[in-house]
Amino acid sequence: MTKITHRNRRGERGAAIFGFLAIALLAFMGLAVVAIDFGHLGFSANEVQVVADTAATAGARVLLDNRNAMTAVNPVGVAQTVVGRNQLDGGAATIAAADVQVGTYNFQTNTFTVGGVTPNAVRATGRATVDNMVAGFFGAETSDVTRQAIAAYSGNASAAPPCPLAVGTCNFNAYKTSGACSQLPKLTQSPATTDNSGWTSLFESGANAMTFTKYLPAACGGGGEAAPSVRIGQSIAVSNGQVNSALKTMEDCFKAGLLPECTVPIVNVACNGQFNQNSTVVGFATFKIKSIKSTGNNKGIAMDGICESDEPGARGGSDYGTQTVSMVR
Repeated sequence: MTKITHRNRRGERGAAIFGFLAIALLAFMGLAVVAIDFGHLGFSANEVQVVADTAATAGARVLLDNRNAMTAVNPVGVAQTVVGRNQLDGGAATIAAADVQVGTYNFQTNTFTVGGVTPNAVRATGRATVDNMVAGFFGAETSDVTRQAIAAYSGNASAAPPCPLAVGTCNFNAYKTSGACSQLPKLTQSPATTDNSGWTSLFESGANAMTFTKYLPAACGGGGEAAPSVRIGQSIAVSNGQVNSALKTMEDCFKAGLLPECTVPIVNVACNGQFNQNSTVVGFATFKIKSIKSTGNNKGIAMDGICESDEPGARGGSDYGTQTVSMVR
């Protein structure tokens, strides 16, 4: 007589499901650990990039400040100090002096060269050794993270100038030769052909008091509109003569403390040339206004060119005293 045995198929299925879940759980845990490992590595890489960016920017700003003030502060030491205020992998960030290189950045070729007669850039390399959680089981207990950054200063290639003035490039011959901030032009009766300067309505075709004062603050009689961005190579409208009402509005703005200085476009007008047609913008300069006189004899604006390092604008422009520090790589 044959005995028939019935298998407990329900129990077999339960065991199979349990085994599958165990394997899936182990796989999930493994993936979670891998994700944590890579997440930690990615987070550390971001921190290392911040270290490189911070060091490069701080060093480049020191180079610019040294140039403007004729000082000799060590950009490497300042970069290291500023980096130390940041965190890296749970501790204070550091950067080796050898990883902060002072050099020259060429904005035309986008290349960095260590050293140079007048260095304008700093290349910083951030480094960190990060503990691994997963790779450590296979002998790679740590990972080296390296990130690099370059910051450089240059003349502004763009600006949004609210003052209705344009200055001719020949006023900057002495500065271009020496590079000394003290050699920036001092104008005594601008806008006037004797000062090689004139009015500008920027991109507005009409040359009148309304277009000249369009971008001055409304609180002192100006139009109150935001000045458009002007770039090197663009053509702007310029005009001769003293427009008394525009000069009066500028005087009111100056007396109200709303116009202590002006960033103005530098145009390609020859010395003693006429500001009576469109002219090409070749750069930007910042002038500190000393006085404005809208009535009587010797009407005009007295203003001195200054080295300015905080004026926002696109990088890579010619040097007329107004500079900007930017990340270039």
